[in-house]
Amino acid sequence: MLLIEDGLTLDGTIEAAAPYQALHFRFRPALAEAVYEFIQGRKDTGRQRLAATTAILHKHLVSWDVTDERDAPVPITPEVLKRVPRTHLDQLLDYVTGYTDAAASA
Repeated sequence: MLLIEDGLTLDGTIEAAAPYQALHFRFRPALAEAVYEFIQGRKDTGRQRLAATTAILHKHLVSWDVTDERDAPVPITPEVLKRVPRTHLDQLLDYVTGYTDAAASA
């Protein structure tokens, strides 16, 4: 498959790395235009970079297995995404923007 078809949804996994648990999620790959807009967009400060990252992830993440302390599902919102560890955010971003081998081979 070369073209990203409308509605294409893929599975992704970020392996556990102490002290964080593994993360399993479903996402819709970003089209090239969205990726280029993200790359070229203003990210002069950490706040701007985080806002751009959470915006693209919020748009493309479909579901995940994140739960709270009562084992209730946690929704994917920009506010919640801001609380995800940076290492996980970077890996999620790699999946969504197509820079992860696992995403390419799915």
